[in-house]
Amino acid sequence: MNAWLRNLPRTRLALWSLFGILLFLILLKSVTGRIDHDEIEHLHSTWKILQGETIYIDFFQHHHPFFYYLLVPLLAISPKTSLILVIARAFCFLLFLLVLWVTYLIAAKNFDKLSAVLALIFLCACSVFVDKVIEIRPDTPQTLFGLVSIYFLTEFYRDQRIRDLILSAVCLSVSFLFLQKALFLLVLILSFLAFDGVSDYFKHRSFNGLRYLVIFFLTFMVPLGGYWLLLLLRGEFSQYFTLNWTLNLLIRTNSDKNPLDLLQEDFYSQNTYMVLFYILSLFFYIRKLHHRRLGMISLGLLFAVLLTRAHQQYLMPVIPLMAIAAAYGAVKIFKHRTLAIVVIAMVVMLDYSLSINTGSNQPFRNKIDYVLSLTDIDGYVYDGDAQFNVFRKDVDFFWFQVRPEGALEIYQRIADYDYDIYQLIETYQPQVISTFQIGNLQDRRIADYYVQSPVYDDLLIRTHSKP
Repeated sequence: MNAWLRNLPRTRLALWSLFGILLFLILLKSVTGRIDHDEIEHLHSTWKILQGETIYIDFFQHHHPFFYYLLVPLLAISPKTSLILVIARAFCFLLFLLVLWVTYLIAAKNFDKLSAVLALIFLCACSVFVDKVIEIRPDTPQTLFGLVSIYFLTEFYRDQRIRDLILSAVCLSVSFLFLQKALFLLVLILSFLAFDGVSDYFKHRSFNGLRYLVIFFLTFMVPLGGYWLLLLLRGEFSQYFTLNWTLNLLIRTNSDKNPLDLLQEDFYSQNTYMVLFYILSLFFYIRKLHHRRLGMISLGLLFAVLLTRAHQQYLMPVIPLMAIAAAYGAVKIFKHRTLAIVVIAMVVMLDYSLSINTGSNQPFRNKIDYVLSLTDIDGYVYDGDAQFNVFRKDVDFFWFQVRPEGALEIYQRIADYDYDIYQLIETYQPQVISTFQIGNLQDRRIADYYVQSPVYDDLLIRTHSKP
């Protein structure tokens, strides 16, 4: 270890030190920072699978399932308390470390080691990326396997080994099984391979390039096709397709979110230095073919974000590529000058430190444990906004997304689905209910059996069962 440090150039040693400080700050934020209600959604979906429920059939979910299957063993051995938030966050932090490792490999192999370590600093100082990558959400493994796919694709372009092309396709298929958003990367890679194949045919009258396209696509379809075949055999494919594709498309087209606001307010304004170096790098320094491919992938993924009117987490797969390009641009601009590059890294770090807003996970943890203390292990609760229920049964298939213009309302436009929260409360007699989307708290099925929690204004506690 000491010999490695002695042989490490001063610039990289300084950058690795700064990176270590950033990583420590992110770890603290990961295990203590505030919780997004999406994280409750993903943990509860995992718990329902652990209880033997079938995703898409027994309960609503509109994401691909691999993340939940990945979390099932973790949830099975963990205490059934709010501590699961910390444990699952720690697990996702490990996935984040793998994302950093693959990002470094892509940068070091395709650019240089100085750009690679600076890319890690840009990435770790990107608040939009860090805020989401440490959360309990399928976007993190989707991003990880997408980056691994890109890594093997660059290896294939370098050495023309079919093995690398196959590994790239398999990893992208796994990424897709974590989240449908990997479709954007699939389209980009297939476009590159198709363009190369057509060019190869017209230049050399060779079908080799088109053969690579076919190999990639067929390999990609093997894991995904296996999952789809399983759904078909179990009679679940139609419901899967409705919830994961039809419904999500309607949700996206129904959104009034301005994608330019996402890029300006949530991204550029908080990550100005990285964005500026990224733009300069694309225009002036990325000239080699393998560099341009990475640049085109990043631009294509950015365009997909604009097209889908997306949330912050949609940016996760593209930000590592932007960080690599930005770091390479900074290194080229300052001609490897030690002081200038270290100062840039320190300014980026300072910018992140000033913008960091960790909040606290304790309010979420307190509420989860409070509800657990009031309910039986087989009891029901109503939590229509996924704020506190991880380990208790729900009153309906649509256990969240019941807000106006949410998944329930949009689903009712395409299917005959009856939802009456008052009737559900009367039928299942949940021990705790949220006031979320309950318009009439004076309804006898609520007023006669529930009192307001002395701790939380938005919770009602059942006082007795219906005779």
